[in-house]
Amino acid sequence: MLNGIGYPLFLHVFSTSHLAHELHGAGLMRKKGAAMKEWAKKFYHSKSWIDTRQAYLISRHYLCERCGEPAKVVHHKKHLSKKNINNPNIALNWDNLEALCQDCHNKEHHAAADTRCYSFDADGNVIAR
Repeated sequence: MLNGIGYPLFLHVFSTSHLAHELHGAGLMRKKGAAMKEWAKKFYHSKSWIDTRQAYLISRHYLCERCGEPAKVVHHKKHLSKKNINNPNIALNWDNLEALCQDCHNKEHHAAADTRCYSFDADGNVIAR
């Protein structure tokens, strides 16, 4: 059963530490040393997010919604910001979530970051950027 924002009510029976242990054991917790914005830490370590994330991945059978590979990331389609992170209609709403593999998540966030030093002109000649 889900509440009005897609939060699974049945998960309240599990403890946060139990879910965190399961997520860590499955390799689904954020890797140590991975950058997390200071303002987002409280949310991403909250029971609400851990429960929502776990339930969402289960509902998607741990498969990337874009390529079908194993999903490790629950991506927010509307990215979280300081202004909206405490809004459960954005942060916890299943309509704003997407299960992604690491490659698809990286493409989503780094698609515009082209770091190549060279490219090609219309004739195929190498040009420096």
